[in-house]
Amino acid sequence: MTGDEADDRRALMEDPETRFRMAFDDAPIGMVVASLRPGSTGELVLVNQALARLLRTTPEELVGSSILALSPPDDLPIDLVFVRELVDHLRSTYQRERRMRRADGSDVWVRISVTSVIADRAPSYAIAHVEDITDRRAVEEELARRALYDALTGLPNRVLLVDELTLAVRRTAAGDGPIAVLYLDLDHFKDVNDTLGHAAGDEVLRQVAQRLGEVVGGDQGTFASRLAGDEFVVFARVADETAAQAIAARLHAALTVPMRIGDRTVVSRPSIGIAIARSAADAAEALLRRADAAMYHAKHRTRAPWAVHDETLDALAARRIAVEEDLRTALAADGFRLLYQPIVDLADGRIVAAEALLRLEHPTRGLLAPDAFIDVAEDSDLILPIGAWVMDEATRQLARWQAQRPQLRMAVNVSARQVRHLVLLDLVREASERNGIDPGDLHLEITERVLLDANVDVLAELRAVAELGCDLALDDFGTGYSSLAYLTRFPVTALKIDRTFVAGLGTSGESTAVVEAILGLAEALGLGTVAEGVETAAQRELLVELGCPFAQGYYFGRPMTAADLERLLG
Repeated sequence: MTGDEADDRRALMEDPETRFRMAFDDAPIGMVVASLRPGSTGELVLVNQALARLLRTTPEELVGSSILALSPPDDLPIDLVFVRELVDHLRSTYQRERRMRRADGSDVWVRISVTSVIADRAPSYAIAHVEDITDRRAVEEELARRALYDALTGLPNRVLLVDELTLAVRRTAAGDGPIAVLYLDLDHFKDVNDTLGHAAGDEVLRQVAQRLGEVVGGDQGTFASRLAGDEFVVFARVADETAAQAIAARLHAALTVPMRIGDRTVVSRPSIGIAIARSAADAAEALLRRADAAMYHAKHRTRAPWAVHDETLDALAARRIAVEEDLRTALAADGFRLLYQPIVDLADGRIVAAEALLRLEHPTRGLLAPDAFIDVAEDSDLILPIGAWVMDEATRQLARWQAQRPQLRMAVNVSARQVRHLVLLDLVREASERNGIDPGDLHLEITERVLLDANVDVLAELRAVAELGCDLALDDFGTGYSSLAYLTRFPVTALKIDRTFVAGLGTSGESTAVVEAILGLAEALGLGTVAEGVETAAQRELLVELGCPFAQGYYFGRPMTAADLERLLG
């Protein structure tokens, strides 16, 4: 630069207007000068290139228009207030985050800082700095969304649910009508994760969420959310309890339609609990607890898979919590016991096996049979560690008895959960090896429900167990979903005739006919049979006449300790 050029530059820089214009035009953030003269609506006098680029236009297009022209329609009323306050000298500065409308109709978030310049004791114009904060707002909105919405399904989470439910209940007090809270849980969802993997489980949850939205998303006053895991909540304004049950029926119908997950077909069967809020006194969390209690009750119903809460369910929920606590305590403190009931050969009365029967030794209630706790054990998955303990204890006891009676066998009841979780094979193999018995000496009893819900993985698991040499007996045969398909598709080796049929032998022609039919079926298929619940000599004699080979029941011996059975063995 020559000396003359340097002198010229110094002269320019000493001129205040020139310095301002250079700083204004070259500023990296948007700048604008707007008129604040009386009656003005913030007409733009100067606009720099940075702001024009941000708004996707040119300075020439913006100059002369009102700053209010940059306001989205929804924001115009509040923006007009700020402009009037500046023009009327009610404020001299302000900062706020707001939206601006671009030339292409899109919106951009900005932080605007406005300072009015006073001339002749009145504001004549304002200088505003406009900073693009779109990216920061997007991050903040995403964080806020994550705090209120479930990342997997996109549904509102528990936090937002409680807020919205609280507001809805308040409106109930204003006369808007009752609110129905529907608590949904997918039956056996854990089995999907265990057998197909968590990615498949996630896809099931996404499809469930989509179906919930399809059912209730278009209805005014409805709300669907995901709490956690496979638990969802829907609430809706309803006329009465009947309308709430109608929503439950629609939800159940939508969710039980088979869904494709990869190359598999999965059916999600929901249990639904319903709680009704009729006044503002119904707190959101209390409603959720009541709906949850009703849902648990629905899981064990044989009728419609939904239930409406009433006061008796609170007691059931309290009992469930107490029982679960008892089970955890028993697992930690060796509080379970096995009793044994002999199984005899009807031809000579010889004891050929024993069935291991689980008991819970409660500190105040004494020795409890499974009816008092097994449903809670199943639902809480505590049945898995309990079942592992049973298998280990039963095989250990069998090894002791076989030292005297090598041909003795042990019958062990197997939980549906153990089969669905695909742990049975490892459980049998490890317990047999640890305690030194032949797996072929185990008589594993499964229910028909296990076979009803079985998929290809469960079938493979049962076949692998059978290949170890274990007998697989179908327990309570004839009382549930009996199907000849089970006997040909699954590796079943024996049928247990339910005690309800045995009780009617000799007195009920129908019971006798059923027992005779089961024995004939078993013989034709090459299956063994055991009659349960034999209590009288007459029942024993009739079973012998009908050709039943084995039986158990009070007539031969009640459930007893290992020491008592050992004395019977001689």
